[in-house]
Parts: sequence; C-alpha cells; structure tokens
Amino acid sequence: MIAINKTRGCLNFQLRRTSRLLARYYDDALRPFGLRITQFNILAVLAQTGPIAITALADFVGLERSALARNLKPIARKQFVTIVPGKDKRTRTVKLASAGGRKLKETLPRWDQAQTKLVEKVGRDDASALLRAVGKVDETLRGEPRASTSQTRST
Repeated sequence: MIAINKTRGCLNFQLRRTSRLLARYYDDALRPFGLRITQFNILAVLAQTGPIAITALADFVGLERSALARNLKPIARKQFVTIVPGKDKRTRTVKLASAGGRKLKETLPRWDQAQTKLVEKVGRDDASALLRAVGKVDETLRGEPRASTSQTRST
C-alpha cells in the first residue's frame, strides 16, 4: 500500500489550490470593473498579439477551447472582443475591440496595484523564483521554451 502522506507534495494539487486562491485574489481586485482575471488576461494577450486564431489563443493562455469559449462569451457580449471567421471556414479569429482596449486601460492600474501588493507580500525574489519555477514546469511539460513571463510586473 502507498503511504497517502506522499501525496501532500503533489505538484498538481498544490499548484491548482494556489491557482484558485490567486484567481480569487485578482477577481476580487477586478470585480468593480466587471471583469474576471481570466477575461482581463485575454484582453491583455490580445492587446499584445493582435488578432489571433482562437486555437492559438487557447494554447497561449493555457485554456481548453471550451473554457476559452466560456470566457470569451461575456466579453464578446460587452463588445470588448470581436470574433470573426478566420482564413478558412473552419477557423475563427478573435481580436481586441476598441471598447476592450478602453476597458483594459481602465482596469490596468487596479491590476497593477493588486500585482504590486502581492509581489511585496510574497517578496520580489520569491515571486521571481516562483515565475521561474512555473516556467520550468511549463517548459518541461510542453517540451519547448515558454513565452517570456519572467517578469513580476508587466511594463
């Protein structure tokens, strides 16, 4: 029989639990703006990538296509993003709409405040080490280097 206490160090369990805490923390910060952190991240990615195929966006943000679709619906209804047919009939492309750019600009200071507060509480060195460790896990499991996410603050 396997000693159950070995599971206490399960990376998946620890990261998912912490991920849910982080999501709640950022969701609370962004709630006055009517955005969840996943939606904010989608807007931020679109601001940086420009129009992108939905499949590529799902991969970039680390969501299953169905989860991405659930997150795109409310921000598409609010006209923060536009979803248009892609190069062929089987693909769709999503792009940041002007209202989405304005919403991102409006919420960015609050996100930055929440980010700065958390980094200060955790400690800049530990926050940077955490990002490096998560990046290494991501790279190991994907088998390729991850896009630059080693910064603790977006500039």
